This record gives sequence, structure tokens and C-alpha cells, in this order.
Amino acid sequence: MKKNKYRRTIEVINSSKKILVLAHVNPDGDSIGCMIALGSALNQLNKQVTLLSADKLPSLYSFMPGIENIVHYLKLGTKFDLCIVVDCDNLERVGSSYEHLQYCNEIIEIDHHLGTTRGDGANIIDTNAAATGEIIYKLLVEMNIDITTDIAESLMTAIITDTGSFRFTNVKPETLRIAADLLEAGASTGMISQKVYDTRTLPSLKLIGIALNNIKTISNGRIAYSFITKQDMVDTGAQDSDTDGIVNYTRSIKGVDIGLFFNETAAETTKISFRARDGYDVSKAAKLFGGGGHKAASGATVEKPLNEAMPMVLDKVTEWMESLT
Repeated sequence: MKKNKYRRTIEVINSSKKILVLAHVNPDGDSIGCMIALGSALNQLNKQVTLLSADKLPSLYSFMPGIENIVHYLKLGTKFDLCIVVDCDNLERVGSSYEHLQYCNEIIEIDHHLGTTRGDGANIIDTNAAATGEIIYKLLVEMNIDITTDIAESLMTAIITDTGSFRFTNVKPETLRIAADLLEAGASTGMISQKVYDTRTLPSLKLIGIALNNIKTISNGRIAYSFITKQDMVDTGAQDSDTDGIVNYTRSIKGVDIGLFFNETAAETTKISFRARDGYDVSKAAKLFGGGGHKAASGATVEKPLNEAMPMVLDKVTEWMESLT
């Protein structure tokens, strides 16, 4: 990333007093970590900062210092000098927060997705970064921000969750160098990984059991999928955040190239998670249904009930995969 791109971003931030920070719907560790770290940094500069999430935050991230500063309501018409949108491949991904953009004098996008509406100006888009948290870290260093333990933990959470604890193929040497810097600043990879991956409620474990029992394979074992219904959520007492990571079980099956997980979130809405091994870009599959994401991990939402969405998506994904061979 060219230094002059950071310089332009820093100039816009420095000239702004009232700043709004937005992340994508169904926020994950990367988006939440970036919001918190950026908010802390802007507070160091005596900025008036509002961190806004359209959706509730998964309870598994409640350990993150500063998460209580993220709000879910903002009076429409509140004016800002600047809005910084983090970890979104397009502005519409901020969900209902989108309506606040019209009251911001300037908008900056900071992201590691390829995206569809990148624009010019002071945006920082680095598709080589494993997580948007990497980009935020570099930006804060360029701004001479004090990387406190709280900021380090937020950014380490961002990187750990988008790399699967450094297990995914998106990990690069610079990812590990940044992680080392964050460790020196006080972050704990052990604590964060334990909180995110090794702490489950009893309802979430019951939900995983149902999902594992529902796993099936198609396309000669190259595609695996599972699902849960809205009634499963009620029966187990699980929360929406308890579905996080279930899709990874489908990809872990020997011989499977693509894993899918279907979550019936409402009577007419089904959320689909995609995972892939090397050689497949499931962001392209997700785009068939209006979604997107990364090569190895993507998502989409279909406005159909589970019993209609699942066969439709499986047929199209199978056809898409076979077209590649």
C-alpha cells in the first residue's frame, strides 16, 4: 500500500472533528475489532466518535475491551464531518446504517475485499491483507497512534477471526509480523482464541450436534452441506451467534472441496455460509445469490424458506463447480 494513500486518509481524518464509524451487517470479529480499535485511536486524537452497528453483536465477543461503546441506534439526521466504513465490500453492506451516510460530508472505505463500489479519494483497499485489521494497524502506525493493549487486543481479534487462528491460506508473512507487533503491545493470542473458538454454551453445543447429524454430501462427495431450522434454534435455546463456525465442519470432511451451511433465520429467509479448500473461489458462488466475501469463506442470504432455498442453492453451486472442471 502506497504511503501517499495513507497520507490522504490521515489528512481527511485530521481535518474532521465529528466522525461516524460503520461496519457490515452480522458483524464478525474483524469488523468489530476494527471499529473498536479505530474508535480508541480517534479518541486519542480528541475526535467525537460514534461507533454504529446495524445489528446486535455476537455475545462471544463480549470480552473485547471497548465493545460497550458500539451503539445500535442513531437519530436520523445527525451530521458528521466524516464516516469511515470498515470491512465492507460495498456501502450497502452496512445495512440500515446506510441511511446515515447522506449526513456525512465525506466517506472513507477501509477494506480488504475486492468489492464493487470502491470509489476514489481517501479509500484504503488492500486485497492482499488477510483482515481489515491489518490495514487499520498500518494506518494507526502511520498516524503515530499509541497502540495500547486494548487496541492490540481488538486488532488481534480481527486478525485471528479472519484467519481462523492463522490456519487459513490468506495468512502471509506480513500477517505474522503485524501479529508479533500486537503481541508485543500486550495482546494475547491464547486468550482471544480461547474466548472465540473454545468457549461454547450448552445450547450452542446442542445446536452443533443437530447440524452434525444433518450433514450430507453430494457431487460424489465433493460438496458437503448441513442445515438448521428456526425450530432447532427454539428447541435448543441457542442464539444467532451460536451458528458461527458450524459451516467449517462441512469443509473438514475428507474429499470435500466446498462446504455449505444453511441457517433458516426467518420463515422466508435463509442465510448461507460457504467454505472452500484451495482451488475454489466461493465468493463467486456466493455472488450468484447476491452475496460475497473471500475466496475461502463467503456468505449470502436468500429470501426463500429453507425447503426452497436449499435445493435451489445446491443445484446452482453444483452446476457452478462442475463448470470449473
